[in-house]
Amino acid sequence: MTNASTTDKSLLIPQALNLLNNGSSLNEKSMHVVRSISDTFYPTQCLFIPQIPQKFSDKFSPVLDIYGSETGEYIDNSHELIPIVLALADSQMNYSVGMTSDINDEDLRIKVSEKKISSFLILSLKTAQGIIGYFALFEESVPRLWAKSDLDILISIAQICATFYHSQLLQTELSDQETVLQKAIESSNDGFWHIDLVQNQMHFSRQWKRMLGFEDEEIEDSFESFENLIHEDDREVVLQVLDPYLKIGMGAYECEYRIRNKSDKYIWVLTRAHVNYSDNGIPLQFVATNTDITTRIDYKNKIAQSEAKYENLVGAIHEIIFEIDKNGNIIFLNEAWEKHLLMKVKKTIGTNALNYIHPDHRAMGEKIISVPFTSQMKLHDTVELKFIAANGRSIWMEVHRTVKLDANQEMVGISGTLINIDDKKRIELAKQESENKIARISDNISDIIAEIDEEGNYLFVSNGVRNMLGRNPDTFKGTNSILDVHPEDRAMIQTNLFGQLLNGAKRVVEQYRVRNGSGEFTWIESILQPLISVSGNRTFIAASRDISARRKVQEEIKAALQKEKELNELKSRFITMTSHEFRTPLSSIKSSVELLEMYAEDLGDRFMKPFSRHFEKITSQVGRINNLLNNIDTLGKIEAMEMPFSPERQNLVEFISNIINEQVGEDFAERTIDLEIIGEPRIVVYDPALVDNMICNILKNALLYSTDGNPKFAIQFEENQVILSITDEGIGIPENEIKLLFTSFFRAQNIVNLNIPGNGLGLVIAKKIVDLHNGEIDIKSVENEGTQVRVTLPDLEI
Repeated sequence: MTNASTTDKSLLIPQALNLLNNGSSLNEKSMHVVRSISDTFYPTQCLFIPQIPQKFSDKFSPVLDIYGSETGEYIDNSHELIPIVLALADSQMNYSVGMTSDINDEDLRIKVSEKKISSFLILSLKTAQGIIGYFALFEESVPRLWAKSDLDILISIAQICATFYHSQLLQTELSDQETVLQKAIESSNDGFWHIDLVQNQMHFSRQWKRMLGFEDEEIEDSFESFENLIHEDDREVVLQVLDPYLKIGMGAYECEYRIRNKSDKYIWVLTRAHVNYSDNGIPLQFVATNTDITTRIDYKNKIAQSEAKYENLVGAIHEIIFEIDKNGNIIFLNEAWEKHLLMKVKKTIGTNALNYIHPDHRAMGEKIISVPFTSQMKLHDTVELKFIAANGRSIWMEVHRTVKLDANQEMVGISGTLINIDDKKRIELAKQESENKIARISDNISDIIAEIDEEGNYLFVSNGVRNMLGRNPDTFKGTNSILDVHPEDRAMIQTNLFGQLLNGAKRVVEQYRVRNGSGEFTWIESILQPLISVSGNRTFIAASRDISARRKVQEEIKAALQKEKELNELKSRFITMTSHEFRTPLSSIKSSVELLEMYAEDLGDRFMKPFSRHFEKITSQVGRINNLLNNIDTLGKIEAMEMPFSPERQNLVEFISNIINEQVGEDFAERTIDLEIIGEPRIVVYDPALVDNMICNILKNALLYSTDGNPKFAIQFEENQVILSITDEGIGIPENEIKLLFTSFFRAQNIVNLNIPGNGLGLVIAKKIVDLHNGEIDIKSVENEGTQVRVTLPDLEI
């Protein structure tokens, strides 16, 4: 059995509207809608199960329709399928869909299975007052997975039917109520009241008072009582309409309005009145009856709301619903017409449909609209036409047409839908043009352009393959692309290229080796993207280029980087070994000097003085060498990324003050540092051990290379950073040597000439530490005037 096409399914909405608006009884309309659903979607069974009040049960009957039968079959409420529908339906949702095998209730699953039902779709006919029925579609043997587009159509049909049936119920109930009301009026007295216009006295009957819930003594017979009971919004109109002096010669008249009862609630009443006159035409008596019409008014409002909802539902459908008469004049349009073609529905109704079809397609439109219908023509067909919007722009529409026939099989009109396919059509046309351009371009570029299906088979290969791989493009067509890939790269290609594309990736780039004409392999880089055809089939477009030269360079760079890495590791091991080997003899020298100093104390001051000078010189040089080894060790660890980086929250001002007072003050007891705080101090995140090393190196340089004045240390707190500035008035640095300050073991010439001790690693280590904090270090200096070192540390997060 073949499913109906999408085109036929889309016609179901206008068909359902026609079936509900035409026909005789509600039972026949229901049966026709069920048959339309059955003929369009081919379920094994299609049922309509009304859930309506008992008083209307004689007007509605459940309908069972089995596909392939000639007519529908009426069944009663005891039918065995009805309890199953009610058990499967979800009262909270618009529909319930699923497989019999997935039903959680075991007893229900057994009952459904016994009916040979494999899957189900239950559509609820919901109104504001509740569910008034269900459409049930059952499948036997092979379960059905419903497409979203089919569900949307069926849900729309269910909503339209629910609104229509609810409106019919309200009209039926209103008719019944009016019948009962009429009988009640005929068998009982309405509320009676009259005004003696001569004596200006008003009287209310007992029935009039009881209609409002009052006893005789609870309300005064006066005009003021009557006026106060009238709703304030109706009062002015009622008093004017019921004024007897304005109705002379008019006979009987009536008025509907709201009046307040004893419970302070308003009811609707109908007042029928007439005036009795004297022989001279003088009004003598105003006589009136009141009828409670609250129920009728309420039902009229409900009907109006239901009809408005029905109209809104039809108007909210995205597709244009149209109907034209046999002369081609438009007699119905929904609001979607205004959205798509920017024209007012009211102004369009009554005009000829051909006026809105593009001149290029008007001849085709004329055949659809104006050609007399014959038995050989299709009742339903689809065509694509261009329409003209109010702004002059052409709009592509998919026209679904249904011919309407009378009892004599004569065409009386056409109804259907217009679906806006402008974007899709323009993309399709642009794609066709693009494909033509691609074919022309691919023959004139050196890259290989190929189209591959989802199985990896070649559909097209450009002429670029001749130059790049030395192969004929015709030899590729129909073969699988994975067979040309180097065996070592095939698994990667399956995963990285085809795997990602089949899982929805929009663009994939990969480098791999493919076989060339000589049987060897060439490195290429391919960019693959999915391509969706007009028919919905997915293929992939690949653009490939030769990257053999680039790969060779990359391999050379990789080898050089590996060699550099090995050299760095060798340097790190050498530094570590050298540091260890130097420290051992230096420790021996230092301990020996200390021992000699201890023994020399017994020689007395006269013999001790020459030895003390040499002992101090040896100790100083040992300390200098130890300092050099410490700096080399620190620098090596930083460069080898072995130095731990442990930032903490610290009070920076207190931290720097301690460095100045303890470490710098110990080595330069006779000197001081002028500390200045700029901005509001705050807690800062940094590595205390590393920052301690950095500040000590910079401060000791400032003290070593200056003799006049005290170095100045400024801590400046800004919004997202802290700036540390150390300024001295020392010997400065020659301008041409400033750029070399961060080179290992470099020392400025003027410092070397003055024989000031140092090893040229302090600033190098300082910069490495600043880099670890993502900061910046800058040095400004003028020879013989002084130097400023500026360190910027951004706020870090931990």
